[in-house]
Amino acid sequence: MLHLLYLSFLGGGLDTNVRVLAPELVKAGHRVSVLYLHHPGAKIPAPTNSVDGYTVYHTTIGNWHYYAHRATLGHTSLPSIIRTLEYARALGKIIAEIHARQPLDLVELPEIFVMPRWMSGIPYAMRLHASAWTCRRLCADPSPFADSVEAYLEGVTLERAADISSPSRFIADYIRQACRVDKPIEIIPYPIAVTQFTPGTKQIAPPIILFVGRVERRKGADVLIRALPRVKAKYPNCEFVFAGTVCEDVRDQVAPATGQARFLGTCPREQLIAWYQRASIFVAPALWDNSPNTIYEAMACGTPVVASRAGGIPELVDDGVTGVLVPPRDETALVDAITQLLDDPSECARMGKRAREKSVEQYSVDKIMARTLDFYQRTLQPSTC
Repeated sequence: MLHLLYLSFLGGGLDTNVRVLAPELVKAGHRVSVLYLHHPGAKIPAPTNSVDGYTVYHTTIGNWHYYAHRATLGHTSLPSIIRTLEYARALGKIIAEIHARQPLDLVELPEIFVMPRWMSGIPYAMRLHASAWTCRRLCADPSPFADSVEAYLEGVTLERAADISSPSRFIADYIRQACRVDKPIEIIPYPIAVTQFTPGTKQIAPPIILFVGRVERRKGADVLIRALPRVKAKYPNCEFVFAGTVCEDVRDQVAPATGQARFLGTCPREQLIAWYQRASIFVAPALWDNSPNTIYEAMACGTPVVASRAGGIPELVDDGVTGVLVPPRDETALVDAITQLLDDPSECARMGKRAREKSVEQYSVDKIMARTLDFYQRTLQPSTC
């Protein structure tokens, strides 16, 4: 039996991955702990046992980065660098406390800087979920000097890791080059609970085009909103549904679109599953993405996917088989792909069926858990060199 600790942050793909995998590891007889790092001032509950059998810990980071920001008036990258070090210090402190209570065998970390001497001698594996600096660079957003420092520190942490895994080959190759990592990176996709995300009855009339995730430019929501009137010109009764928080960078576009689309905000898991099941098409027109959990979820529910040919998305969506891939930010291609599927409901259904089959065969939580445990066991084996 292993005692595994996962570092996570509330919300997002990282947390989804942990919440899906942790209960299954517990069922398999392993002890699992999940640690959440919070900003200064957050109310921290005592360690608790989740209903799924794993232990949840919380801690906060220091506040020196705030004072550095005030002292420099926000004109330098110093506060970001200090915050990175505060994360590392807080992480090392709480890991030592958890290890003292119940010895840890392995810690799995996302892209975060750690100091080996603060890790109490516990081996750690890194999981590439895509850090903030990576997303900024791949989305062509402004990248401050602190990003270069964080990329360097990430490279140092990766080189010291016992092992590295990634849900997509794209991000593995990118990080290998950007951080100058000279060691193997195991490709293990995200797990999906195929017994919960299952096909349902599709709503034929009117057809539903579904978007799930933050409604923002990075996720391509602005492109889909612009495409919306052109799709409705051909299919006036089709229903566009956006499930996710509306972000400031697209708020001006959302307001005039509310008459042609539904913006639901954040939805509970059960409601999301129902929307996936009813939807005719799931759309993920991101500028770039690593390995979107929303695509796993849509495919498991038997919904064909129209998505950007960017990042790790083509590793999930087989063009012309389980969905249609389009160039990012190409509004015309997006309109054509959506209307192409609406034109041929039989092909749409066939793609959805193949998407479900691929999910069960390749991404079901039992298969991903087996691959993950095999990866951990190899990580913990003594080196033969």
